[in-house]
Amino acid sequence: MEKTQNIIKLAPNLSPRERFKLILADCNKSIDTGESVFNEEETTALTQFTEHAAWSEYAYLWGFFLGSHIFLYNLIELAWLRFLRTLDHLICFDVSLIDKGLKSALKEWKVLMPWGPEELISLCEEEIRELLRYEGVANEIEKIFDGSHPFSESYRTEFNERLEGIKGIIKFHNELVDLTKDPKLRKLKITEVELSPEETKEGLEIMKDFVKGLCRLLGASYEYGEKIANN
Repeated sequence: MEKTQNIIKLAPNLSPRERFKLILADCNKSIDTGESVFNEEETTALTQFTEHAAWSEYAYLWGFFLGSHIFLYNLIELAWLRFLRTLDHLICFDVSLIDKGLKSALKEWKVLMPWGPEELISLCEEEIRELLRYEGVANEIEKIFDGSHPFSESYRTEFNERLEGIKGIIKFHNELVDLTKDPKLRKLKITEVELSPEETKEGLEIMKDFVKGLCRLLGASYEYGEKIANN
């Protein structure tokens, strides 16, 4: 009870960003552990604003958090599922290459798959690019949050482990291609994907459109929230 009263008294003296960071930490902790630091009364105190400007700043930040968990999270998971399907084809090709040799592997591939190994490699690189693009968007949102990541620690760990796993599979595949010592197969090596700043920017702009719509629904000013958040 004393803790609740302290939060209620403290809340009006906190800036919108300070309140948001408390709510952000609490939400991510509840995702990881299933337990919340704040009760309903404390949460209400932290999210109530009497000034439109303060509400706009909070809604702007909250919009990026909500968008990350509703919009960006689903994009990441869908991209991961698409990549797993492509990865399955890549592993089948690599296993065939090990067991049956280059000529037999290529012959078998032509029978089983509607597209060639080169298309597979191109698709693999594009889907890795997509995953990295979404990671870049999450990192840009972290900057908006002054270093607080939009996703929980457990999800960030899981995502990083996925990326490390991808690197290991790519390394294995490329070393396998090198072992064939066939110059023609060099085009089947997966090149390291590097994103341009423009690619991440495009993804962030899509997220901003989501936040703009949410701010309108909440009766907040996106423009004011963005101005304050970036100063």
